[in-house]
Amino acid sequence: HKSSGKKMNLETAKKFIDMLFSSQIIKKDAVIIEFIGGEPLIEIDLIDQITDYFKIKAYEMNHDWYWNYRINICTNGVNYSSKEVQKYIKKNQKKMSLAITIDGVKIKHDMQRVTIDNQGSYDKIMKSVPLWLSQFPGATKVTFASQDLKYLKDSILSLWENKITDVASNVVFENVWQDGDDIIL
Repeated sequence: HKSSGKKMNLETAKKFIDMLFSSQIIKKDAVIIEFIGGEPLIEIDLIDQITDYFKIKAYEMNHDWYWNYRINICTNGVNYSSKEVQKYIKKNQKKMSLAITIDGVKIKHDMQRVTIDNQGSYDKIMKSVPLWLSQFPGATKVTFASQDLKYLKDSILSLWENKITDVASNVVFENVWQDGDDIIL
């Protein structure tokens, strides 16, 4: 949604998967198929078609990847509880991991993570956290910048208190840093 309606189509994904199986690629024993932002769960039907194509191709080729693959999805979690997403999870859960990006405390999260109507998404996402934690280990990626660095400690503690214990903290690489941010950190 950040690219003015541009999205990968199924034919492009199929060409990529075909390339993965081609003899020109150095193959490992296992493969991870990863879907990341914008927001991948907006296109859950497309993701389903892509992963089905991969599984069928691996089966038809009698390739080790038919058994040795993982599907990873990193999402903002807004659509997590939807019927379509839950159907996909049920179909693939034993072969997938799914992380919801929660940036910590509400004020910090809502500074950067807004819905299409420019509203903070924290409350909506937190409603899905119990369901998510019943299906997957609590793992998230927290992104910090100069503006919200002061919330780092409280954010990580809040995540731990909400049983989200695997927290990767990252800083933005854009030129947003201010003098003194190193002291706050």
